[in-house]
Amino acid sequence: MNVLKDHLRTTVITLLRCGTSQREIARHTGVDRKTIRRYAARSNSPGGTTGSGGDPRQTPPPRPPAPARSGGAQAGGEAGNTVSACEPHRSWIETQLQLGRNAMSLYQDLVELHGFTHGYNSVKRFVAKLKEREPKRFDVPEYLPAEECQVDFGQGALTRLRPEGRYRRPFLFVMTLKYSGKSFRKTVWKADQETWCRLHEEAWRSFGGCTRYVVLDNLRQGVIKPDIYDPELNPVYAAVPAPLHSRVKMRIYAREIEIFDASGQVLRRHAKAARKGQFVLAEGDRIFNPPRETARLLGKAAKIGPQTEALGQLLFATRGRPGHKALYGLTNLPRTFRRADIEAVCARFLASRCLSYRAIRKALERRAEASTTPQNAPTQAGPDIRPMADYQAFWEAHARDERTAPVETAPPRANASDPLEIPVPSVTQARRNTP
Repeated sequence: MNVLKDHLRTTVITLLRCGTSQREIARHTGVDRKTIRRYAARSNSPGGTTGSGGDPRQTPPPRPPAPARSGGAQAGGEAGNTVSACEPHRSWIETQLQLGRNAMSLYQDLVELHGFTHGYNSVKRFVAKLKEREPKRFDVPEYLPAEECQVDFGQGALTRLRPEGRYRRPFLFVMTLKYSGKSFRKTVWKADQETWCRLHEEAWRSFGGCTRYVVLDNLRQGVIKPDIYDPELNPVYAAVPAPLHSRVKMRIYAREIEIFDASGQVLRRHAKAARKGQFVLAEGDRIFNPPRETARLLGKAAKIGPQTEALGQLLFATRGRPGHKALYGLTNLPRTFRRADIEAVCARFLASRCLSYRAIRKALERRAEASTTPQNAPTQAGPDIRPMADYQAFWEAHARDERTAPVETAPPRANASDPLEIPVPSVTQARRNTP
């Protein structure tokens, strides 16, 4: 019989009890008359509300109580009253769990070493209770006022320009202060370097000052070559800006740059970069803010070796917090290269004070390619290889047409270095032996 929904079943049963004909019920509810007839037969049968054909919503009777267990614990008792079979081995299991082992390996050792006779589920339940579920640790970044801001820059939706009547995608610029969450938003139609710098100036002017750090996305105006460990920044944008609303004069010499204020007094003297795109900062200008992640990265570098640790410390002391990406790459090198090779390359770069992560990785790749070259290349001479003169003499001696020469067997050689002598049958004998 088709099972009707609750509201249809209730409607059909109510109409049947009110004496409505089955044809009328089918016309009002849309239920087939055969299904209505079966419900009518069930409602008219004695004791139809009990048994298997009763109302499915009827609450089943409660289960009888379970028999008492051998350990004295009843079925309805608490689970903590039953002593686990693994309790005698608690100290050993706790020690092994601290080493990072799982329940299956512990069960196998319990069976082999301690004669454990119970099942694996006992060990699994016991281990689940002993495991300390430490909550995941999340670093909540805390920033000081005017310490850091984040810049997001991208294209927006298609927008119709009124004079031309065509559609273009504008560029959206958003700078958000990490401490207060205050944002500066502006829409522009260009994305060149001049517009990019002007947007930063307008944002800082609206905030009333600039921040120490600016977190950028991998966009072309600020990042020339994106890299997770050692990105190449735009040198114009990476330069430290002067205070807002101030004009300075510069005098460029062969090896030095002088910066003057409006009155002509020297503000700073900088050494001129040796190559294009390079900038040099004095030690006093570098911001030192070592977070907890720095200690973790330097600890990972120390596990690789002392040379890698020294290079990591020099990298952080030179670049500061912006050098974290290079530290991430340095500590992830053991995934691809051997630790001995990393130590050798880091020692060489430490002596030359080269702090480029890309150069370190390229040196390791060249070292790995050199080590994969086969050492035992095939040779044409050796103690187990006969000289070519013996083979040449053999072929010259047996290349003549010896049709009448009988087939001879070669005498046994006393030494492996003796000339090779193999009798070759003549052409006539070879033809006779051919079937």
